[in-house]
Amino acid sequence: IAAMMIAVFCLCLLLVSTANAAVDRAEMKNMLDKVAGIYTDPSKAKGLEKTVLITACNFGFVNHLHNFKCFADRLGMKFLVMAMDAQAHNYITKNTTMNSFLMGGGAVGEVTGSATDFRTKQFNLITAKKKEAVHDILQLGYDVLFSDTDVAMIRDPLPYMNRINVDYAHSLNYMCTVGETWDFHKSKIEGNTGFYFVRSNNNTVKLWADAFAAAPKYPRLDDQAIFWKVIRTSKKPAVLPIGKCRNFNSADDMASMFRHHGHDHTKYLISCVLDTCMFSSGMISNVYEPELTYDKLQENLKRLNETIVTLHANYLSGNAKKMNRMKEYGFWLATTDENGAYTNKCADYVPHVSPAPAATVSKH
Repeated sequence: IAAMMIAVFCLCLLLVSTANAAVDRAEMKNMLDKVAGIYTDPSKAKGLEKTVLITACNFGFVNHLHNFKCFADRLGMKFLVMAMDAQAHNYITKNTTMNSFLMGGGAVGEVTGSATDFRTKQFNLITAKKKEAVHDILQLGYDVLFSDTDVAMIRDPLPYMNRINVDYAHSLNYMCTVGETWDFHKSKIEGNTGFYFVRSNNNTVKLWADAFAAAPKYPRLDDQAIFWKVIRTSKKPAVLPIGKCRNFNSADDMASMFRHHGHDHTKYLISCVLDTCMFSSGMISNVYEPELTYDKLQENLKRLNETIVTLHANYLSGNAKKMNRMKEYGFWLATTDENGAYTNKCADYVPHVSPAPAATVSKH
């Protein structure tokens, strides 16, 4: 009898757990449907009914979330915040007009802090949880445009990323240089997991599951380092990198490339890399490679006859450093009231212009 009672009790716990999971999944789908289509203009959202813009935020970065919203609003884009902790979720739902879904518990673990510093234990947990969130969304059948909150979207990135037959379009964690080549398998440089587009299918769901499942094996690594360990060694699915995304912009080009290389694209997870100048990483950091400055970015873009699409304030550790550098270069639109609280109003975006060099005075 005792054994039977224990069995019934365990079954009840399992049913409660399953019901809670179903409620969470249903609520996630409900929130995703609110932002599906990405654009607030219904005419632009046609064909994107199962495509969503997602960002993730813990309470330590809500100021950057406000700034991210300002840039999204400029482009007429709606998005869902995957709140990494309850404090962030409560703040968003009570103080803003943004849509938020709380990523509590889950396979990776519970976020309890407000980490802002690179590769701390809580920072790594948060970044792993972002992968888990995207996996869950892919599993529900939505294509995902994912962005970190410290990315400024100057122009609409989706036309450069939503390519026919491409499963994963990613930015590169590298400075803007003209003519630089990057090898998916051999380069030490990784793709940037702070800004990418991924299409929902069996291959991507499997890869993202493998990526966040690998997190406990590498507790000292952030999600980007772990993800690129996984994707570069993945066999199921096998990954086929096709080079720069902008080189493959039609079904005919893709079919020709696959015939030339003898691949059946349906058997592979197809990836492509975005231009490092148009989708800029680290160019306002002035840290690791001082010669690769924001002015150099502008110079290279001019040579390409292009302008910035997105700017990522990475290569900087900590909230304040990122915010101050974004302010310095004109990429901070979030505003505060007289008490220092962030508002739902945004400043106008004014492209940064570097001051002219100081005039030299002739001694003659």
